[in-house]
Amino acid sequence: MINLVIDTSTDYLYIAIIQDNEVVSDYFVKGNNNHSENLIDALTKVLSEKNFLIEDFDGIYVGRGPGSYTGLRVSGTVAKVLAYSKEIPFYSFSSLDLVASAYIDVEGKYLSKIKAKKGYHYVKVLNFVNDQITEEMADSYLSDEAIEEIIKNDPTMIIIDEIKKFNPLVLFNYGLMTAVEDLHAYVPNYLRKGI
Repeated sequence: MINLVIDTSTDYLYIAIIQDNEVVSDYFVKGNNNHSENLIDALTKVLSEKNFLIEDFDGIYVGRGPGSYTGLRVSGTVAKVLAYSKEIPFYSFSSLDLVASAYIDVEGKYLSKIKAKKGYHYVKVLNFVNDQITEEMADSYLSDEAIEEIIKNDPTMIIIDEIKKFNPLVLFNYGLMTAVEDLHAYVPNYLRKGI
């Protein structure tokens, strides 16, 4: 199995190729609000370095958000076009799960967050127990004060407030991917109202 992972919901443009449960290539570059300008070139580079064609993939996986409005639209559109044009199964995942993926290594609760605007964050709480990851709190858009209240109520929670290298294998190995049956009905998870 060969899978393509794309996420542009955060400040980082991320592309990975997963082959037989191993990351054989990944691209992780901090952008400057320019994912829309760089995604196609980065994707072309990653594919050519490993001599892959789009039709080689058994699945295309995209971060559905929450996160940057433009970033979600960019990666979502590119992934949908590739999946549709080559008839490749299409999947999505929470971008907050991807952010947490590099940190999940010991049992406990993890609060994953991505900075939004105006004193707010996108937040999710995951529970890693008995070699299973469950959702304790779904993707949410919360004020910094509300987040502090959550943390105060569970001081043992591991807080993930900075992005470091992603580990997409966590999403694959713990069932955090969602199959998208109707490609045309797929929309990102924007969360913020008025967008």
